[in-house]
Amino acid sequence: MNPQKTIVIANQKGGLGKTTVAQNVGYCISQTGRKTLLIDLDPQQNLGKTFNVDTISSVADVLSGNSAEPVQINRTNLFILPAGPNLSVYLAKMAADIDLLFPLREYVKSLSDYSVIIIDTPPTLVGLTLAGFIAADYLLIPVSTSFYSTHGTDDLIQTYVKVKKQLNTGLNLLGFCVSMHDGRTALGNEILDGLRSQFNGKVFSSTISKTVKIEEAQAKGKSVSELYPQADVSRQYSALTKEILEVIYG
Repeated sequence: MNPQKTIVIANQKGGLGKTTVAQNVGYCISQTGRKTLLIDLDPQQNLGKTFNVDTISSVADVLSGNSAEPVQINRTNLFILPAGPNLSVYLAKMAADIDLLFPLREYVKSLSDYSVIIIDTPPTLVGLTLAGFIAADYLLIPVSTSFYSTHGTDDLIQTYVKVKKQLNTGLNLLGFCVSMHDGRTALGNEILDGLRSQFNGKVFSSTISKTVKIEEAQAKGKSVSELYPQADVSRQYSALTKEILEVIYG
């Protein structure tokens, strides 16, 4: 059995598909036979809502020092620990108490029976997102090929470097995934070429197209690969997942 790997998905800009990537890559990994856990670290609770999950246990329990039990998402090998309705209170608490950045890491370490853990984070570079960085082995950064999508990327990389140096030396940059790409536009393709030039070797080859099919699947509590298994976007997520697994497992 491969050793457990934890991936945190982060970008301080909203609307770039972090939750969508967590949901669909998580599902694709689970379909390879690997027991997969999704952790919703965003107070908006979108990852849990996407899968129509309502449980007693939550990430808020972990941060408060209590036990928390992930729930299976009615699918083989796929589990989730939702955010919980009280997670937002920890945003202010973490600013005053650095010790609250570490319980998630200890919790993740205690979960020996999962192959891959994926942590979805809020659009911020403080508090909860830092806790995700500290708990993870790899950082995956979703970007789109719209004009403003990469603004602030330097701040994100600087935060990653600081966390790796001071708080989690085992955190590695997994790479950038293009989560919303319109290959029909010259601007989109120009931005994609710029990303690959700027972050040479760290942008995954597989890009995810913009499509209403993703939202349609989420509205039904499913991954896009479940609802539209033959769609281009489903094949794209499968290819992206394969690339990710090749990096983390070699």
